[in-house]
Parts: sequence; C-alpha cells; structure tokens
Amino acid sequence: LGDRSQLQSSLLNTAINAGHAMPEGGTLTFATREVTLGQDYCHRSSFSLHPGPYVCIDIRDTGVGIPQEHLKRIFEPFFTTREQNKGTGLGLAAVYGTVQQHHGEITVASEENQGTVFTFKFPLYEGPQPIEPAAPEKPITGTGGILIIDDEPVIRIAVRFMLEDLGYTVFEAENGRVGIDCYQQQADSIDLVLLDMLMPVMEGAECFRKLKQLNPMVRVVMASGFTRDADLEGLQHEGLHGFIRKPYTLVNLSQMVHQALQQPGAPREG
Repeated sequence: LGDRSQLQSSLLNTAINAGHAMPEGGTLTFATREVTLGQDYCHRSSFSLHPGPYVCIDIRDTGVGIPQEHLKRIFEPFFTTREQNKGTGLGLAAVYGTVQQHHGEITVASEENQGTVFTFKFPLYEGPQPIEPAAPEKPITGTGGILIIDDEPVIRIAVRFMLEDLGYTVFEAENGRVGIDCYQQQADSIDLVLLDMLMPVMEGAECFRKLKQLNPMVRVVMASGFTRDADLEGLQHEGLHGFIRKPYTLVNLSQMVHQALQQPGAPREG
C-alpha cells in the first residue's frame, strides 16, 4: 500500500538504468515473489524494517555490470559514472528515497560483464482493499508567473506544459545560479518559484536562501524525489511556502501552486 506514482517512477528509473547498462542489447527481467523477514535480517539491514511478510521485486539485466568500488555509492545524490552532461545521477537517489518512505529495502548485486539485479522489498499489505476515490479530482487553474529551476531538461519541459495548461506564464532556469539571475531580471513578473532540491552548481537550499536575500517575500515551493522531513524543517522556518514530492501529477502540482499563491508574498507592481 503506497504512492502509485512514486513506486511506478522507481521501477521505471531502475529499468532505464538497466537499459543504459545494455548498450548492445540484452534481457531485462522483472520477477516478483513473497518472503518473510525475521528479526535477525531486519536488525542487520541498513533500512528500518520490521519482521513479517514482504513482497520482493527483482529487476535483472544482462548488461555490463557495476564495478565493486561503485556499488556502495550508486544511491548517493550526484554520483554517476556517465559522461559529463549525460545525466546527474539523481535517478537512483530518488529511488532510494522512495523505498525508505515506503518502509522497504533496496539492495543490488552485480558483477562486471555478468549483469546486475536490483531487489526491492516492501512490507506486504494485508488489510482491507483501499477505497478508490469516487471521481478524479480536477486541476485548479490560475494566473501569474512561475519560475522553474531544475537541472533536468525533461522535467522542465513537462512542468512547463503542465503549468501553461493551467494558465500560468512560465520562466525556466537550468540551475540555481541561472535561476538567481533570471529572478533578478524578471522579479516583477514572477509570483512563485518552483525549485528543485538537489542540483549541481547550486543546491536548492542555497538558491532558496539567496532568493530570500533578494526578496524576503518571495514565494518558493521546493520539489524533490529524495529528501527527508528533517531537511525541510529549517527551510520551512525560513519561509518556504511548500514542498511537493517528485514525481507529481497535474492535480498535485495545481493544488500546491494554488495553495502557495494564496499565502502572503511579494507585492506585484503595476
């Protein structure tokens, strides 16, 4: 029992990484099974597990494998073995965060030129069938200018389309430094900043504080797929207007933007 979009994104991210490991082609296999974890196993795990039944999902590829010296670092934010400008390495960090939030575990086993297997374990839900909403919620439309600061081009494009469909004017920046420059130039037209938490060049927290120095009344919503509640508490005390977890839907985004724009912020001129 969990967040469908986050779980789907985690499996997809892992599969995409497997595809990159098989540049000449290969076999990608998803397998599911049930296991029962005992007290000893849960105690040894680096994750917060409780004894009981779990569902396992194995994602196996026949690719180039992962060198042993990299295995312990693959879930770190910004760790990547790809060429420069070929990705930031945030995919598996976001997967790790999602697994933690669902009280599960993810492990990896690999040998060079022998392929890799990622194993997810999630506590098996044995309660009553969750009741689905009677009708899907409708997105909330609005007006105003929104600055997207995110280092992933695909995310910026997707969010731009969503926000424009909702009625907003959109500005974009590929990292925190560019975002600061853009805000300085377009401050009178920007009502809200949608800021990625984890970025190279300048992380979201630093960018947020610089924006607050430029304008103490700036409205900022932080977005991330890999963060802890403790990381957000300080920013919320400093005036963060909201947080939205990646991946999010059009409805989620519209609700968060609408809520943030209802809060006090910088007065618009003209």
